[in-house]
Amino acid sequence: EVGFQCNVRSSDDIRHLYTQLGVKPTKRTKKKAALSTDEDTLRGLAYNSPHAGTFQQILDIRERRTLISGFLGLETNSEGRYAANYLIHGTDSGRLSSRAARKGPQLQNIPYIARKVFNVPPEHIFIQGDLRRAEAMYVAYDSEDPGLINIFNDPTRDLYKENAEFALGHPVEKKSIERETFKRAIHASHYGMGPKKFLIILRLQEIDINDISIRGISTPFKKAEYILESYHNLHSNIRHWQEEIRRTIKATRTLHDAF
Repeated sequence: EVGFQCNVRSSDDIRHLYTQLGVKPTKRTKKKAALSTDEDTLRGLAYNSPHAGTFQQILDIRERRTLISGFLGLETNSEGRYAANYLIHGTDSGRLSSRAARKGPQLQNIPYIARKVFNVPPEHIFIQGDLRRAEAMYVAYDSEDPGLINIFNDPTRDLYKENAEFALGHPVEKKSIERETFKRAIHASHYGMGPKKFLIILRLQEIDINDISIRGISTPFKKAEYILESYHNLHSNIRHWQEEIRRTIKATRTLHDAF
């Protein structure tokens, strides 16, 4: 399609492609010597360039190659099972950390599509432990936003569904792309994320914002902007809380968490 054998993992090949297509990203490498070819740059071009389809293909090929090299090249033990060692010293935060006993990835970030290769022994099952809405709930109480606190005090209410319905002006289903999009929008808003980065996050989750119908708005960037702003308009304490964190860091270089 591009007129030469383009290795999507080669920075030189991608920069040659930029020249071929007349594309000039604004982001540069750390030493500012060359145009950036990192994932964020390519995802931006996959949304906002005349050659979006080409850059989307490049991203798709990169993802498949990473899947094969990083997650499907596993080495099993004599029993045919994949073994990992858990590291007590692996993180500063206390979260779990592991590495392969032989060859393979650590077990904290296996993509959903690659989890199919794992099976349990006879008479065993997989279990998953997770605290529902924990991160959003922490932000609600730490920011003292009354609207969010009211939602979390009522177990029958659905934060993500309610915000989607408020912004879109119509009911949404529990298992819908609208609810999934607004779930990610809420977490993005809590981090102070902008619309460009939000679009990239949606793409990583295989969500196309073009599938969300918003009256009077057609472009992906404007849709992302509207979705984020609708949440901040509904829960205005969040930005005040974020600004207080910035002021505290600037003044003291220190943050104290809930512990």
